[in-house]
Amino acid sequence: MPADRLLPSLDRLYRALDAIADEEQRTYEEDLLSGRYVITASLDITAASTAQVVSQHKSLQSVENRFRVMKDFLASGRSSTTPKSASSDMSASACSRR
Repeated sequence: MPADRLLPSLDRLYRALDAIADEEQRTYEEDLLSGRYVITASLDITAASTAQVVSQHKSLQSVENRFRVMKDFLASGRSSTTPKSASSDMSASACSRR
């Protein structure tokens, strides 16, 4: 095979091998993160430790979950059938259950 025909074939082969290597690297990185959360913060590394960032994130998740439960309760229409005094008692008990 003449060299001018061999070079494009080698070029395609190298591109294919690079694509396979890139795919293997992506798969490896995805496997490392599979089933895990990645938390990013805009803080400087000296501003907070990893443990502090994770703790704050868990606290935020807890607050968001409580709002979601309250929103679902209000959206279900149960609040319109509950007497006003009972609904205020329920909201007070929901806030104190932390």
